[in-house]
Amino acid sequence: MLLLFFILTKYVLGLNNERLLMPKFNSAVTASDKTTLYNFTCTMYKLPVGGILQFYLNQKSIDILRFSNKMCHNKDSKCTSDKCSCSYTDYSFTWWHIASESNVLKTFEVDMKFKTNRFGKFKCVLARTYNNTVMMDTHSYLQSMEFPETVKPEIGNNEHTIILATFMSVFMMFILVVVCWVRKKVNGYTQSSG
Repeated sequence: MLLLFFILTKYVLGLNNERLLMPKFNSAVTASDKTTLYNFTCTMYKLPVGGILQFYLNQKSIDILRFSNKMCHNKDSKCTSDKCSCSYTDYSFTWWHIASESNVLKTFEVDMKFKTNRFGKFKCVLARTYNNTVMMDTHSYLQSMEFPETVKPEIGNNEHTIILATFMSVFMMFILVVVCWVRKKVNGYTQSSG
């Protein structure tokens, strides 16, 4: 009986500790005639790996927030009061997104990775969906996973496509130059031998 009590207590404490790992995540929406301002505030129990948080809108990467040298930056530059802010004392951040008014369902996600002694490595995803009336909590979760010690932000699908297209263009130009050079050499060789 005592052993069963010990196992159940350890299991419940483990669940509670895992719940403590989930950051506090709040959101607010302010709508005007033409635009909507989305505000997200999060307090984490520790700094994520690499100090990186990745933001998604409808599953497409739209911004990156990075804690670095007691400052925070988004993907463009140092955070300004109208875009984002962060605090090192309680590992919290605030992030704003302005969008034109539309009747499209919007799902926002923030993705961060943590490394702990007790639970190992895991990804934390916090999600909110705005249905043009209220902001709802949706599918936030912790997922155990493996990742390198230094985490790089993910490249959005469009950026990946541009990089691939640029590489293919350069590669094709190289092939074209080689073919022209070989053809010139072959023509020069046949004219000199004839």
